[in-house]
Amino acid sequence: MTFDPSDITQDKLQEYRDAASKAWAEDTRHPDLQGHPQPSAGQCFVTSKWLTSKLGGNVALKKGHYFWASPGNTHIIDLTGDQNATAPVTSPPVMQDAEDEPYERPP
Repeated sequence: MTFDPSDITQDKLQEYRDAASKAWAEDTRHPDLQGHPQPSAGQCFVTSKWLTSKLGGNVALKKGHYFWASPGNTHIIDLTGDQNATAPVTSPPVMQDAEDEPYERPP
């Protein structure tokens, strides 16, 4: 299987997310997040692992969060990036680590 980033459209990402979310259940969730109200919470490893069956690549980990990484680690996809979503953030932007680029809030 050869990964081609031009094959990954917004529609394709939505298809992957929809398919993954249909498979999420309490028994696929990390035990520490059982019963969490956010459907994607605790599903990052199983979802990333499933995505390797579709796109090749591998499961990567950063600061306790799993995501899919392409062969050569040139691209990442995180179908569970909303698992920690809560109310909109009102604090000033904070860089997560030295690798993050500064950002601004949209108007």
